[in-house]
Amino acid sequence: MRTHDCEPTLTDRQVIEFCREGFLALEGAVAPEVTDRAIEYCHAHPEDRELAVLLEEDWFVDGILLAPAVAGAAPPRPGRCRR
Repeated sequence: MRTHDCEPTLTDRQVIEFCREGFLALEGAVAPEVTDRAIEYCHAHPEDRELAVLLEEDWFVDGILLAPAVAGAAPPRPGRCRR
């Protein structure tokens, strides 16, 4: 399993919004070409209902999950926001 250290990128208000809503839209956080490639992949592989297969693709991990705004938005401790 790969790990990645990064600085937090969310404001306190964004953390509260995430905890309240259960999601957070990060407009422009991922390069358009990476977004296009992910969409193309999904259209080309409609049988892959579980998109976990994308976690095996370096371009997906590096371009989306490790994009600075995205990686910095992940809570340091999963489950930190409880309802």
